[in-house]
Amino acid sequence: DPTYRAAALEPDAGGPGDRPLIIQFQGRDAAALVAAAKLVESRCDAVELNCGCPQKVAKRGGFGAFLLDEPDLLERLVRDLRAAVGCGVLVKLRILPEIAATIALARRLEAAGCDALTVHGRTKEMKKCGYACDFAAIKAVKDAVAIPVVANGGVQGPADFAKIRSATGADAVMSAEYALECPDVFAGAAATPRGQAAAAREYTTLAKAHDPGLAVARLHFEKLLHFLAEDPAFVGLKSATSSAELFAVVERLCDAADRFAGPMRTWYMRHRATAADVQAFIDAHADAVLLPSGRVRCALTDHEMAPSLEVLQGHWNGRRYRFQAKVRDRGGGATAT
Repeated sequence: DPTYRAAALEPDAGGPGDRPLIIQFQGRDAAALVAAAKLVESRCDAVELNCGCPQKVAKRGGFGAFLLDEPDLLERLVRDLRAAVGCGVLVKLRILPEIAATIALARRLEAAGCDALTVHGRTKEMKKCGYACDFAAIKAVKDAVAIPVVANGGVQGPADFAKIRSATGADAVMSAEYALECPDVFAGAAATPRGQAAAAREYTTLAKAHDPGLAVARLHFEKLLHFLAEDPAFVGLKSATSSAELFAVVERLCDAADRFAGPMRTWYMRHRATAADVQAFIDAHADAVLLPSGRVRCALTDHEMAPSLEVLQGHWNGRRYRFQAKVRDRGGGATAT
């Protein structure tokens, strides 16, 4: 689609000032992937097949992380891309539940012609669950293949790059969520209220000069300023109907950020619980037990789960719902507390 291609790939993309450049694709149709890759191979250093996306759209289409369930197809896609293009061919994937299976797949992709692997140290089932990144699994993949391996997941600040490289032996470290929230991380800076305000103001200047569209700008501002989600002005990011209105809301939020003195609940931590969060939950639920591993066990169901408030609350709410439904089925009048 020439119209989509023109909108997605800027005219100067891949030019002298835009290298190295990797263009990522999602899909499961070999012919379509090859055709798309050939359209851009002269404008980039590599094309990458995304096998890490766990979103519903990927599940419906059978691509992204759901290609990991079809290793034969995935291997064929990589072979076809490698045979068709002159640029590099990369794959980004999530680990599988079994490390041995992850290693076996990595070796198959290497043999198929993959030039480098980016390995996210969580399974596709760990989406939005606050699970810790499995650096041991990434290290096992790195030790098993000869091609470069990039470690992905677990970056919560600039110091984590060196820590993750040390833990995994990876050739490089990728940051996705934290970098979207705090792009200054690549300059060695952590997220601070004033730093986030400065980044939002700089993005405003860039967005005025190079219009990314209202939807894209809105998403970036929501990440940069997420720690102000309780500020009444924050809802204006979603309700703004023009760029001018959006920029005005952002400036009000930046002024609030300059005065902000409370603890920051960052966008990266939106699905993750701090130690204090988990302890408060344990204190409020007599049947919740904190294990030495950091996971939480429900004493009534003997179910273990990740230390994520979303997961913990979901389990207790679900248990309460099931109890109430059982009482209703029996015609009782009791309710769970």
